[in-house]
Amino acid sequence: MKVKRLMVVDLSNFIFRAFYAIRPLNAPDGTPVNALYGVFNMLQKMVTVYKPSHLIIAKDSGRDTFRKELYPEYKANRLETPEDLAPQFALIDQLIEAMEMPTLVMPKYEADDVIGSIVTQWKKNCEEVLIASSDKDLMQFVGGHVSMLDAVKGKILATDDVCDKMGVRPDQIVDYLSMVGDSSDNIPGMRGIGAKGAAKLLAEHQTLENCIAASGEFGNKRVKNAFENHLDDAYLSKKLITIVTNLELALGLEDTSFNLQVTPALLELLKGWGFNSAIRKLEGQKNAASSGAKNEPLPSSAVESVATTDQSDVVDPLPSRPSAKFFRIDNQESWQQLLLKIKQCESITVDLSCSPLVLAISLDGSVAHLIDQECGELINQSLKDIFRLNSIKVVCWNAKEIYRYMLSSLPQLQLPTTLIDLMGAAYLCDPSGKNSLADSLERYINISFPSIKLDKLSPDELRQLKADQVVLIHQLHGPLTIRLDELNLITLFSTVELEVTRILSKMEHVGICLNLPLFDQLEQQLEDQLAGIEFEMVTQISACNIEGSDQINLRSSKQLGELLFNQLGFPVIKKNKSGPSTDSEVMRELMLQVDSPIPGLILKFRELDKLLSTYIRTMPKLLDHKTNRLHCHFNQFLVATGRLSSERPNLQNIPVRTESGRRIRQGFIAAPGKVLLSADYSQIELRLVAHLAQDPTMLDAFERGVDIHTQTAAQINKISIADVSGQERSMAKAVNFGLIYGQSAFGLSKSLGISRGEAAEYIVQYFEHFSQIKVYLDTLKESCTELGYAETMFGRKRFIPEIYSSNRNVKSMAEREAINSPIQGSAADLIKKAMILVDKKMQQKNLQSKMLLQVHDELIFEVEESELPSMQELVKREMEGVVKLSVPLVVDMGFGVSWYHLK
Repeated sequence: MKVKRLMVVDLSNFIFRAFYAIRPLNAPDGTPVNALYGVFNMLQKMVTVYKPSHLIIAKDSGRDTFRKELYPEYKANRLETPEDLAPQFALIDQLIEAMEMPTLVMPKYEADDVIGSIVTQWKKNCEEVLIASSDKDLMQFVGGHVSMLDAVKGKILATDDVCDKMGVRPDQIVDYLSMVGDSSDNIPGMRGIGAKGAAKLLAEHQTLENCIAASGEFGNKRVKNAFENHLDDAYLSKKLITIVTNLELALGLEDTSFNLQVTPALLELLKGWGFNSAIRKLEGQKNAASSGAKNEPLPSSAVESVATTDQSDVVDPLPSRPSAKFFRIDNQESWQQLLLKIKQCESITVDLSCSPLVLAISLDGSVAHLIDQECGELINQSLKDIFRLNSIKVVCWNAKEIYRYMLSSLPQLQLPTTLIDLMGAAYLCDPSGKNSLADSLERYINISFPSIKLDKLSPDELRQLKADQVVLIHQLHGPLTIRLDELNLITLFSTVELEVTRILSKMEHVGICLNLPLFDQLEQQLEDQLAGIEFEMVTQISACNIEGSDQINLRSSKQLGELLFNQLGFPVIKKNKSGPSTDSEVMRELMLQVDSPIPGLILKFRELDKLLSTYIRTMPKLLDHKTNRLHCHFNQFLVATGRLSSERPNLQNIPVRTESGRRIRQGFIAAPGKVLLSADYSQIELRLVAHLAQDPTMLDAFERGVDIHTQTAAQINKISIADVSGQERSMAKAVNFGLIYGQSAFGLSKSLGISRGEAAEYIVQYFEHFSQIKVYLDTLKESCTELGYAETMFGRKRFIPEIYSSNRNVKSMAEREAINSPIQGSAADLIKKAMILVDKKMQQKNLQSKMLLQVHDELIFEVEESELPSMQELVKREMEGVVKLSVPLVVDMGFGVSWYHLK
């Protein structure tokens, strides 16, 4: 007699998806339990929804498998097991044992081989088989009564679903992956053949062997070259991808009968881990079962995404921060005694607060030593003594605070290279997460450290707070360093981020001059223009016989909505909670739909009004009257991709597409006797895409120095480069930048002002000419799905748990981030490395010129006129030589009296 439903669970797939999808959680004893919690939720919901009559868990045996022996590079790109995950494996084993789920593991083999053998050998005795995994390798077994279940998305994949998802039949999966490879497992595949190309070949020739036999007739040079030069890679890949199906299984189908029992042992484990609402849920099910209540099957949508699963049942009662013992240092003698102890340390921790001024030092993470503002000169002496000890590493949180103080109070002292900024370490470990000191203490050492307003504290309370803080920062150093090492981020942290912090501190300290009379002039000009627009609006509204036209406030969305949609009768484009929307997108759409200048006037008014309020009136107020310069603040640890941003003011958002916006840049000027020098990477992100994707068409264009947007327009429109119009080039530019960030046909149609059908056709033509870019972008999405993070060419990682969401819009956004982050992040890493090289060379040559600003891909310097030729040569050489790519890096240079005149 056949069993009703066999469920085969790929445990490793569950564990890693849960770990990266769920925020760090801790049991009452401090043990990390986020992966454990996710695995329990998925298992419990799966058996509740799908009610398998039989169930078996398949486990990996470890990294030493026959595939590793065959190909030592197999899975060599995988990270070491994260420290927070390692202790959860044993807990997951305990959970599975308590849930009485049969488990099978085979030495030297992977879970995929166990699953393949189970399905192949047992399916004839099952009415239905469900493989619970999202691993594309296992799709080869789908067919007939065998399906795959993605427990995260709550979706069952049958044969047609595999065809739709992969572009090939389940029986072609092995040959397909042999061609395209698998980046998550470091399987090479055949260089030059992407997903689309492989699917097309297999649709025509059915098997890899038939493709090989027919390869001499292939007309596509790239495909033909792949079969001539990369066949060995295909054969190796096929050996690695082929799943073993003839293992001698230690269990039989009859051993896998399953019915979840809510046992005292299971409840006791859940209680110990703090899964309180899970206990209530299980006990409710137990009571319902004992009372005879029916347990109706739930729809597949009941299986929630792990990324959005309720995590409120994990009890995490964090201990409050301990009160650290501390000693006050208030004289030279006591300082010298402490300095002797410091000299015996490999590293110490310091915490400097400037308002009020307090220096806290910890040597061992248990005791603190404080020097407060009553001994300001002693603080200066202490910092000098500490940073002259070049052999001692100095750990801190927010190195900029220390650098700022030193630049203003100790200008004669060179900024130290020994500071280890844990703020940067926390950011690198999870750039999308919450990374305040309080968040990091909670995450890494399980300590609650609530934010406290310093001005509310008495002097004694303040001293205790600073003592506690420096001791906890000391304790945080070890766990954060371990996490950096697990993620292979130590090099990026120490050679890039720490160096950039020092450079940004100097840039903030130097600042830039402003042309104040120009801002006064711009303010008057824009006020006059705004008044003119308001007058024109009154005229236009009056012409429509609407009363009170002179009373309408153009800054009021409510009044504009009443005017446009009720009084003028314009069509409602979209609505928000308060009624019809009047945002910029709506105004642009109305400009196309109605015969009236009013929407255009509103847009122009808003543009000028924003320039006036955000920049022209604000920037002169930000001027430091001691230095007569603007000292903006650079955010190094804020943007998830690794890019820098700025505030006070936001330099990145100063408009450059309109003349009014560009004129603001005229207000940023060089000091007398100096000039501003600009160095701007040309099309850096597209050059990185060409390098990373190895697309031959784009590589050739950059190598020949052809304008890439003109080249794109010519190829897509099938015309010569000489015949490309300005409009065609603009459209190609939008496509180049839009598609490499995953822009859809809908998004492209909006940006180009064309129909969605036209945009879709444009995309098809684009990827026909740049086929390897499509392969690369697809690979980025697949890799993120497999690993849970996106990665730059320099190793920066961005965790994207939303990639597992069952919400289509959320997942689509995550896929765009999976594409955007490696490209934008690599560009950010590259310019940071360039800043370091340029700064180092400027110091070596003892140049007096200064690096002032970094905006997107541009560096701006204030240069002594006598140093201009040498600075131009130095900056261009270092920036273009920062890294070797398959295409040349090009830096456009410009100089002038103002930022406006640099282009």
